[in-house]
Amino acid sequence: MRINKLYINNFGKLSNYSLDLGGNLTVINEENGFGKSTLCAFIKAMFYGLSSSRSKDLNENERAKFLPWQGGAFGGSLEFSCKKGDYRIERTFGVKAASDTCVIYDTKTGKITDDFSANVGEELFLVDVKGFERSVFVDSALKADKMPISVSSRLSGLVDNTDDLSDFETAQAILTKRLRQYSTTGHRGIVYDKKREAIELKQKREKALGAKEKIDELSEKLSRLKSKKEMAETELKKVREAISKNAGFDVIKEKQKHYNSLLNNVETLKQNKQNKEQKYGEMPKESDVLNIEKCFENVAVAKQSLADNSNKTKPNNVIISIIVYLIAALLLVLAVVFDLKLILITIAIFLCVLNFSVDLALKQKKKKSELKAEQKLNDCLEALDMALSKFNIEYSENYSETVSALRSDLLEYNIISKNLVEAENLAKQYFEEEKLETASENMPKLDTDELKSKEGNLTYAFDTTSAEILRLSADIERLELASEELSDIEYNLEIAINEYNKAVENYNAINKGIEILNKAKENLSTKYKYKIEQEFIKTIEFLSDGRINDAVLSNDLDVSVREVGLSRNIESFSTGTKALVEIALRLSLIEALFEDEKSFIIFDDTFVHLDDKIFAILEEKIKILSEKNQIIYLTCTKSRTF
Repeated sequence: MRINKLYINNFGKLSNYSLDLGGNLTVINEENGFGKSTLCAFIKAMFYGLSSSRSKDLNENERAKFLPWQGGAFGGSLEFSCKKGDYRIERTFGVKAASDTCVIYDTKTGKITDDFSANVGEELFLVDVKGFERSVFVDSALKADKMPISVSSRLSGLVDNTDDLSDFETAQAILTKRLRQYSTTGHRGIVYDKKREAIELKQKREKALGAKEKIDELSEKLSRLKSKKEMAETELKKVREAISKNAGFDVIKEKQKHYNSLLNNVETLKQNKQNKEQKYGEMPKESDVLNIEKCFENVAVAKQSLADNSNKTKPNNVIISIIVYLIAALLLVLAVVFDLKLILITIAIFLCVLNFSVDLALKQKKKKSELKAEQKLNDCLEALDMALSKFNIEYSENYSETVSALRSDLLEYNIISKNLVEAENLAKQYFEEEKLETASENMPKLDTDELKSKEGNLTYAFDTTSAEILRLSADIERLELASEELSDIEYNLEIAINEYNKAVENYNAINKGIEILNKAKENLSTKYKYKIEQEFIKTIEFLSDGRINDAVLSNDLDVSVREVGLSRNIESFSTGTKALVEIALRLSLIEALFEDEKSFIIFDDTFVHLDDKIFAILEEKIKILSEKNQIIYLTCTKSRTF
């Protein structure tokens, strides 16, 4: 099996790159940054394609890592030869795997072939991509990872043509998963669940067995509580009847209170009436008020009449006297002027005498009239005094206030008298209708507040006892159910114990199966390990120039070396020694894997950790190996070329 040529359209930094691999040993010596690792990744991608990954780490996401730097089509072609014939793989890649394409041509016919599918790598090398990286693709990292299952399976097939070793892994995974279902950490799993179920049923059985004794104890307590409840209920009934009866007496008390208020109203009215009567000695009637008012009016008229008499004729008499005296004077003047002295003087004297006589007569008449008016006024005042003194009323010049006050008191007195009659009738009627005389005789001597306090205490005791009865009844009912379920519990317990024992048995059987499977795997691994180990011992002795002559391989192809009588894991040695051991192991593995049809081998700066002496020995080994296998060696150092 060999690669004949390849062409890279675009892949990472490589673009429009072609490589013809004519001989069995091809050395590509280019400086760092050329794209040697990209070329190796392209070869792997031609056979296995590119996986999809969402990781942002480019070392874990090859699709993102090798997207063309310069853009354009992503992919290329690779021609190879094998026992089946000559073929050309053409692949293109997209941002996602769904847009990838893969076409395989038979180069002799130029037609598309169905000898291989898009999984050409696995079909050709009989290992997956991890197996490819662990065998024919040897880079500078030389990671001594766990052997991929595809490689182990392939080695197994080379030994005795048994089924793929992957069946062991699948069976082991199934059994391990099933084992975890039966028992895991944290008290979980079928075994624990069944055990817990059995324990819970045992506890239920113990409760059911003790239920009968507990039922008798609780039943006796329940009977006592019921008696206590009945007593409390009877006493409570009596207290409530007393409270109800007291409530009726309270109504009577309220009625008596109301009746007393009616009597108080009567007394108040009586007192008000007496006060009015005491004020006047004898309460005047309306006729008395009218009489007093008439007397006041008569006094006022008499006073006015007296005043009128005082002013009557006085102004007229004066005027007449003046006029008379003026005429007499005039006559005297005329008597002097006209010499009519006797006549005129006589007339003047006559007029004066006449005026004097008239004035004197008028004065006498006025005096008589005034005396009469004064007498009238005195009579009126005497009548008024008699009318007022009868009712203890003092005389006042402002008679209207006196009369007004008298009328107001009379009106108020009449209203009080009327209200008094109505109040007396109302009190009498209320007393008779409510039969207060008889009710008062039956008034009890009970304290309502004390009764209500007693009622509260009895109610609390009653409610508490009732709640306790309900709780005990529920407990008894639950215990009775538990007692009745005893047979079912024992039946289910027997089933649970059997299921637990069966689960433990299955757990042990699965454990035994895993143990047997691991033993079988070890036995099978021992078979294919022997062939690799023999080749590895020869190769490591040759490459180390005899320095490593006691190496041992485990079934998982882990390497240890004996020194000074002790086995030491290869990880404890220097980087150069580890690299040498890994190269020897790879060469031995390739020899075992591709015994029927030799595969090409890719070395990508694989020998950087080796010293010159070891490299010289390895160069000889590589040249010998290239006679059987196609070798593609990539390096950046001229001193390390073949």
